[in-house]
Amino acid sequence: MMRILQRGFKYLIGCTIAVLVCITAIPSWAAITGPTVTNSVTTDLSVTTQTTSLTIGSCTQCAVFACVAQEGNTGVKPTGIAFNTSENFTEIVTATRTFAGVEIIVTLFRLINPTVTTANAVVSFNAAGNNDRALGSSFLLYQGVDQSTPAEASNTANNTGTTLTVSTNSLSANAVGIDCAYGDASGGLTVDGAQTMDVDRALNTNAGGQGVSHIAIASPGAQAMTWTQSSDDWVHVIAIVKPYSAASTCNGGLPMLGIGIGC
Repeated sequence: MMRILQRGFKYLIGCTIAVLVCITAIPSWAAITGPTVTNSVTTDLSVTTQTTSLTIGSCTQCAVFACVAQEGNTGVKPTGIAFNTSENFTEIVTATRTFAGVEIIVTLFRLINPTVTTANAVVSFNAAGNNDRALGSSFLLYQGVDQSTPAEASNTANNTGTTLTVSTNSLSANAVGIDCAYGDASGGLTVDGAQTMDVDRALNTNAGGQGVSHIAIASPGAQAMTWTQSSDDWVHVIAIVKPYSAASTCNGGLPMLGIGIGC
């Protein structure tokens, strides 16, 4: 009788430990891979839409992030992006700066789980603007991205000067910081050495450049992203891409006195 009670106590303790392990399981954060970059640029034109052909290959936990940067008439702004006719991007963050009768607008968008196909991505604007308008759109495809909260944090900054800096706090391990910058200096932009440059280009014949970059983030905490230029007006936005997480699970059963007890 004593031996039976001892065996029962041992299995009870084992199940209790298993339950505790299940309750305190820590998610396994997958690595984000990418980006694959596709660019479109319309220079010095008056347009209400901008069309870019995107090819989405087979991928896992995919998300496309789009940076739309422009300088031109005050109030002319992007209203949305549609991929493959009906797959609509969601706006993450927008920043603006108005000076000398013109306005810089920089917007980050995202689209999760896009269809595997080659199709157009169409950026729509609320007005055409004038012929001095500078406009550029860039699309970046990442894999291993959380599908419910692809961008876990974001922030904006704008000023005038030589250093374009924006920062926010990452919340997850193995996240990726992405940014989109527009600087009005004629010499263009230079990316900070800690970041990987994805896009760096002039957007019109007079002045103004668009910069897009990313940086791997090993641990949660404050994250800044920086570009430099000759002193002039600028706008800069940042978003933290959250990695897909495969949460641990507790399966099976533990025998106790001949009875299977699920945990």
